[in-house]
Amino acid sequence: EAARVAAEKAAKAKAAKDAANVQKAIDKALAKDRAARAAAARRQQQQQRSCFVGETPITMADGTKKNIIDVRVGDRVMGGTSENFNTVMGIEEVALEERMLYSLNGSGIQGQRETGWITDEHPLWTTDGWKALNKEATYLYHGLEEGVVTDLKFGDIILTEDGPVKFTSFETFGAAEDSSVFNLLLDGNNEYIANGFIVHNRS
Repeated sequence: EAARVAAEKAAKAKAAKDAANVQKAIDKALAKDRAARAAAARRQQQQQRSCFVGETPITMADGTKKNIIDVRVGDRVMGGTSENFNTVMGIEEVALEERMLYSLNGSGIQGQRETGWITDEHPLWTTDGWKALNKEATYLYHGLEEGVVTDLKFGDIILTEDGPVKFTSFETFGAAEDSSVFNLLLDGNNEYIANGFIVHNRS
């Protein structure tokens, strides 16, 4: 009898230990999954930095203007020229966080010159290719290959919907960290016109 009781106790102890080990394995797997999901979310957030404040005017395919906050999936926007049109496949909206906003050559929005509307990593089309105020941030957040974007410098010729303009100045503005900024994800050549400037999305 004593042997039977001891065997039962040993079996129960082993079953409890096995159950504990199974639970540990489950907890470990769940923790690993949570960490992977969190890392993926951080990577997605890094890649979705967006670039323009909501009031930035976008040139639509028919030549009219629409604030980027009002653009919808399926809308058609003008590309780098009046002959190029791209369809909006998606719209990013993220918080500005610690970044600053900029205006170029005194180009505010909605008639207000003292207004920042673009973040420093967004590529602008120039006579020498794509350039940005901060090319390192462009590579980090837009996933473009090294060398595709170079630093925008004074004297560079920026291409706009009204023709080429010389880059002569930029202004820096702060904003609330929870302010939203936007970017359009497009088909076609991935170009659109924001506040009159020819820009590239991150795809």
